[in-house]
This record gives sequence, structure tokens and C-alpha cells, in this order.
Amino acid sequence: TFQIALVDFMKLLDITPDGYIGHSVGELGCAYMDGCFTAEETLLATYYRGLASNETELIPGYMAAIGLGYKDVKDLCPPEIDVA
Repeated sequence: TFQIALVDFMKLLDITPDGYIGHSVGELGCAYMDGCFTAEETLLATYYRGLASNETELIPGYMAAIGLGYKDVKDLCPPEIDVA
């Protein structure tokens, strides 16, 4: 809801960004900003994404986004680390 409110507020102020970037659930905010989703569709997609996350059994581990290529990272990590 915050992203929808922020987009609507920017439109109210007549602010038009040159582009949009979203990561993970932020991509839904981008879809709303771009007009691909309505506010209702954005809320529903957000709700069901959260519901799926809560109902999914978690796999133990961690994740990190690193600004290097696969081969560079793979060579730096111990063999027990999975690089995707």
C-alpha cells in the first residue's frame, strides 16, 4: 500500500520519473507505476505473494545479491556454497 500511495502522490505532484526499478516485491510497485497493474491488482498480487511466502516451507540458508559474474563468485566461494 505504501508503494501505491507513493506513486499516487508523485502523480498528484505531476512528477514523472524517467524509469522505474524494483527488486522482489518492489517490482509490483513498478508495474503499478507503469500502468501495467491497477491499484487493486497490485494489492491482490502483493497479498497472494505474501500468502505463498507464509505457506511455503522454508529451505534453511541465506541469500545474497552480489555484483559479480557467476564464475568470479564461484571461484571465491567454498565448495559447500551453492552459487545460482
